[in-house]
This record gives sequence, structure tokens and C-alpha cells, in this order.
Amino acid sequence: MAALNEVERLRWDVCGAMPYPDTPLRDNAMAFFDELAALTRPPDASFEKSQGFYERDDRAGVPQTVFNPLLNRPESAHLPAA
Repeated sequence: MAALNEVERLRWDVCGAMPYPDTPLRDNAMAFFDELAALTRPPDASFEKSQGFYERDDRAGVPQTVFNPLLNRPESAHLPAA
């Protein structure tokens, strides 16, 4: 979802609905990811709907700071403007 909205993430970034490594997903998280998958499966067909979802649901967006579990610290998620 972030990539479709032109926000690059590292695969180990933890934020929003993304669980920490080795943390099981709860039922409500599974429902969220199912909805996310349904929106992004045909990205061109549902772009406006998925973009709106990304903008209004904090679990789908990427905040300014994410947690890097590899280094056990928060990090900036956004590159400075060029």
C-alpha cells in the first residue's frame, strides 16, 4: 500500500499494523490485512479507493518515524526533500 502511494519502506520497518518480528497476528489484524490485500490486488482498478484508505487509516500509512527491530531503535521513514 505504501509503495502504491509512492512511499518507500524497508522490509523490516515496523509501523502501523505491521507486527514486530515473531509476533503472531490477532484476528482483527488478519481482517485488516485481508481488506488491504483485496484493495491492492487489482491496483489500477481500485487506485482511488486504496489511496483514500491509505490516507485515512493510520494502520496503512507510514509515519515520520518507524521502528527498526534489527537495530532496536526508531528511525526516520522519510528521505529529506531533494
